[in-house]
Amino acid sequence: MKVIWKYRFINDTLEKMMWNYCYLNPGLTIILTVEKFYSEKGLYDFLDQNIDAEIYIQLSI
Repeated sequence: MKVIWKYRFINDTLEKMMWNYCYLNPGLTIILTVEKFYSEKGLYDFLDQNIDAEIYIQLSI
């Protein structure tokens, strides 16, 4: 019995997943073929990329 697997990767979905891993793990670098995914500030970077408004951080003193 011969099993033939036919599959393909959906690049947009794969790219979103890699970014999500980097956002949830600040400092993580993922290199997928020739593209590099890196987030220094984690969730802050996620909000910065996905929200059109300015992000303000309120510090309580």
